[in-house]
Amino acid sequence: MIKHFISLIFFTLTLLGDGTFYINKSKETEIENVKNNKIEKIEIVVGKSYYVNTNNISLSTSTNGESSVVFSNDILFKLNQNTKIQIDTFDHPIKNIENQPETIIYAESELQSSLLEGELEVVVKNPNLILGTMMTTIVPKSGKYFIKVDEKSVTVASIEGEIKLLDTFSKKEVTLKTGDIVVVVEAPKLTGRNGEVFRKQHLFNVRKMEEDESKFFSSALNDTQKQNENIKFAIIDKKVVGIKIN
Repeated sequence: MIKHFISLIFFTLTLLGDGTFYINKSKETEIENVKNNKIEKIEIVVGKSYYVNTNNISLSTSTNGESSVVFSNDILFKLNQNTKIQIDTFDHPIKNIENQPETIIYAESELQSSLLEGELEVVVKNPNLILGTMMTTIVPKSGKYFIKVDEKSVTVASIEGEIKLLDTFSKKEVTLKTGDIVVVVEAPKLTGRNGEVFRKQHLFNVRKMEEDESKFFSSALNDTQKQNENIKFAIIDKKVVGIKIN
């Protein structure tokens, strides 16, 4: 029996395969949903659970904004200011949906998301995330990571764990381990025999983090994890609900 619920605001899951996310912190954040080829804004309520179906959902923060988003498959996103992500697919079948009240049990899941701009702090407990950017596809294992996207580059830092980056232009793969940081930029343009201009692949500049960089990222990610570690997902009335536990 789960005791001492601080908040118990839930949004109904209509399909067993739909994933759920819980807003634990929000400041100057917007949620948009694509429905019938139209964009509609969804009201943000801290302590509320939302579900993802076949429609794309995006979350964005403005200047001085931030938001902590906890997913039911043990993935945590913290959006820093001027950040936009899109949740493309979130399939999350629950094995014990008939049992209640108890925390959820699942065998597998798949969360596919895109970081369109800004800074994202990511904590992964189970390796079931694919994160797209304009230059790379990012596949993290369990760990803690910092990812930044701007118009000219993608920066990924591995604070703890292993993370793979796949070039969108080529078959190039780069794997980062704890303490590594990479900046991905566009390669110089090449001109083919027929005058066609193209880029063969992006450039990956990998190095070890300096001590002050590592301390900065570690402190930020540890704080983010600590502030959200008491969010759990349970089954109540055959619905998946995000809850905050004392």
